[in-house]
Amino acid sequence: MENTRARSLAQASFVCFSLALVPFWWVHGALLGGRLGGAVRVFGLLSAAGTILIAWLPSVVSPLLHAASVFVATIPGLLATLLGVTGAFARGNAGESRSSPLRFSAWLGALSLALVSADAAYYAVAIAVPGCHVLLPALQKLAALSVIGWMGTIARVGAARGAR
Repeated sequence: MENTRARSLAQASFVCFSLALVPFWWVHGALLGGRLGGAVRVFGLLSAAGTILIAWLPSVVSPLLHAASVFVATIPGLLATLLGVTGAFARGNAGESRSSPLRFSAWLGALSLALVSADAAYYAVAIAVPGCHVLLPALQKLAALSVIGWMGTIARVGAARGAR
């Protein structure tokens, strides 16, 4: 049984999430500054663009194209996250207090990096080994929640510091 309304809502949510990633990566890059901040912006924006592909290429349309779009979004996102987290920790070690919001965001980013990496790896296994992968949806939800929390923290830090 096809559920057109649910599919439309899922597509809209992916587009909204992708649009929310644009200012997130932009502000995160601004907080880091320099070439590192620029790299975070480039990889992050590529990830945001790839996320829109996921909305337009659901697995019911083409499992192969959907899987490809997931990795087109995920790989640059993981690179942006790795650079962003590394940069936030480095900046935190170079003068930020241990309890600074930027340092806290680095820890949330590290959690997100771990969960999204695990999710991507499990998704790759699920593609390679068809069958029932009951933990994948739960891992996807945990990864998404951690990323959303991290996005909120970066938005707060960026607003407090006037990052643009």
